[in-house]
Amino acid sequence: MARKIILNNCTIHRNNCSRFHWRRKAGMTESPYSSSSTSASASSAAPLSSYFASNRTSPRTSNSASFASVDDALDSFNRMLHMNPRPSILQFNRLVSSLLRMNAFQAASDVFKQMELAGLPLSIYSVNMLIDCFCKLGSVGFGFSVLSKTFKLGFQPDVVTFSTLMDGLCKVGKVVEAVRLADKIRILGCPLNVVTYNTIIWGLCRAGQTSIGLELLGKMEEFGCEPDVVSYSTVIDSLCKDGMVSKALDMFLEMKDKDILPNVVSYNCLISGLCISSQRNEVMKLLNEMMANKIMPNVATFNLMINAYCKKGDVLEAKAIVKMMIERGLLPDVITYNSLMDGYCLRNELDKVEQLFDFMVNMRCKPDVYSYSVMIHGYCNAQRMDKAERIS
Repeated sequence: MARKIILNNCTIHRNNCSRFHWRRKAGMTESPYSSSSTSASASSAAPLSSYFASNRTSPRTSNSASFASVDDALDSFNRMLHMNPRPSILQFNRLVSSLLRMNAFQAASDVFKQMELAGLPLSIYSVNMLIDCFCKLGSVGFGFSVLSKTFKLGFQPDVVTFSTLMDGLCKVGKVVEAVRLADKIRILGCPLNVVTYNTIIWGLCRAGQTSIGLELLGKMEEFGCEPDVVSYSTVIDSLCKDGMVSKALDMFLEMKDKDILPNVVSYNCLISGLCISSQRNEVMKLLNEMMANKIMPNVATFNLMINAYCKKGDVLEAKAIVKMMIERGLLPDVITYNSLMDGYCLRNELDKVEQLFDFMVNMRCKPDVYSYSVMIHGYCNAQRMDKAERIS
């Protein structure tokens, strides 16, 4: 008998939650709250930013909220710890926040230990960051231990505290526990906000329960919470990955009907689905609509289309997309080059694969493992084992 868990009348079947789809979603990164794009201007700015980082003339103070490196932040922490009087907890929180932005979760956790040993009074903001550290490290159990300590310290956990824990649970595949926690905090009278609902929807979609995520999205307004572009984009992305592109298009239209403006991630999710289902004409319509609405495509947008054409061996069409991309000030990245090389391999044009590889290196675009894998696979298919062995 399948165990059922209820979140505001949305039923999750326990036996289905063990079916996890660890999918790399095109157009959407692991979490719906992060996105990246590469532009020509950003690429050219990198050396300048490095130059200024290494040529500062003004001394760093403890009030600064940004640091050149993790070691820089830790040195600042040690200085602050030995000041008399010590800076306020607000300054320590800013330093920890900087470590989190650098993804130095273990270092941030160690800083909190030192703060506790030094007798520094923590705030609820400090506690929330510590819970986030443990969740990012995959140690959600320690996060719940901190939650228990929160009550002992006399703090009242807020929606950020619980949302962080639910996000941690979802990321380690415990979506059922995340939903159970949401039910508990709702009963305790702590209102769920859009971030909380988005976290649960993302966890459900990641666990292959798109239909339940869709159901929860439909009930958000009933529960007094307006869905946002992240809510819809998460569901649209999951529907496309499940091959339900028509339903994804319906949700896209529904989002616009509710005056929720799509962003580049929303369009990328839908373009990915249309590319997978070989609806090239619809892809171009969507791209034109995107630009008409002043939403500029990013590198990921073009890579989705380039990859779709290359998978069909249509490298000429893919190169036309690359040209369009460059005309809009965007530089091809390693994914762009890998897709093109893959396309040439399908056409058995290995000389062009070699030329493209050399061109990529000359453009200072570093090849990755997949770049070499494409070439090895192409040579092996052409029975040119000597070349394949030379690369490997």
